[in-house]
Amino acid sequence: MHFLEFSPFYTVLFMVLAVGAVVRFWMALHGSPALLGGLMLWMLGSAALAASGFFLDTAVMPPRFLLLVLPPFALMLSVFARSGGRAWAACANAAQLTRLHSVRIGVEILFYLLFLAGFMPQIMTFEGRNLDILIGISAIAVYGLGYQRKMLPRWALIS
Repeated sequence: MHFLEFSPFYTVLFMVLAVGAVVRFWMALHGSPALLGGLMLWMLGSAALAASGFFLDTAVMPPRFLLLVLPPFALMLSVFARSGGRAWAACANAAQLTRLHSVRIGVEILFYLLFLAGFMPQIMTFEGRNLDILIGISAIAVYGLGYQRKMLPRWALIS
């Protein structure tokens, strides 16, 4: 099935969620222009490959989806291998990173809508065995109670 067979609503909703997640991540890491540019280029490149049908050939070895996973993994390794990179990552805003997980709510709703439309199996939704929506909901609670109202003990927060 080609991605253009989806309703434009699903595509637009996915793009809004993806860009929102990238912007929230960028804000948590203090607004580095290089980070934002790199993330946007990676997303656009991934989208172009997906639109071309590149990832539909699942018989090739190594699997093509590794192009989605390996570059960010290699980048993370290179960042954490350097002391400057570790110091930069240690300065990330934990409250913003916690809020970032609220995007899971929108993603899970999108998955459910895709299931209802027949594009996704039920097991990948919160009606199946995917309970990521609970992490998104708890992220809002942790952010509100822990970071804004200071009602949670410090050890309960990842910082």
